[in-house]
Amino acid sequence: MVNYWLIVHDLSSYEQHPDKIGLNTKRANSDRIFRTIKKGDRIVYYAKNKEAIGIFKVASEGHISERGCWGKKAGYHFIYDIEPIYVTPSGMPAIIEATRYGIKSLQGRTAVKLTKDQFKDIKSDVMGMDDPRCENGVVSVFAKLHRFLGFPYLRTVQSRFPDCIAVDLKGKEVRIEFEEPSDNFDHDPKKCDLIVCWKDTLGSLSEVQILELSEVIYGH
Repeated sequence: MVNYWLIVHDLSSYEQHPDKIGLNTKRANSDRIFRTIKKGDRIVYYAKNKEAIGIFKVASEGHISERGCWGKKAGYHFIYDIEPIYVTPSGMPAIIEATRYGIKSLQGRTAVKLTKDQFKDIKSDVMGMDDPRCENGVVSVFAKLHRFLGFPYLRTVQSRFPDCIAVDLKGKEVRIEFEEPSDNFDHDPKKCDLIVCWKDTLGSLSEVQILELSEVIYGH
């Protein structure tokens, strides 16, 4: 089961290590809540000046860092590796007031466990859009996430099949069809490499690989 978290760090911690969250071992030993985070959980990375950096996936179980992870005098840290799902554009962080989402206080807290509804509301404000309800919404979400999903360049987005030609990290062109849900796909599977949807209703019946965006953001 995936859990959802608001992680309170400062901006300098993110700038030093955008791929990690952590506490020094002394604080981690006394912070039982922080130690319950697990691999696969989703987090909102929240800077102390009310700036939300983005949405991330926890990519490892908790472990002890090398000495001086956050500065030579900082000693050892209990850390988790994280991977970006969506990061706000440089210089344009989302301003998030925690009390708006039912979080009474962040004083002295590093990890605040969120309900899925709280995470969903914060995620929507960070990304600037709600969950999609149609194919056009899927296109909009993919346009925000494509670099984080391993497609640094979209060569074309068009109204005819396939909907999109993207380039992956190896420089290979990938033919993408957007659908919502996935079982709306009614094209020649040999001419498509990837179905991108919000909800996958085909599963193992599909002849084409499927990327379910709701799973990317929320997990299962």
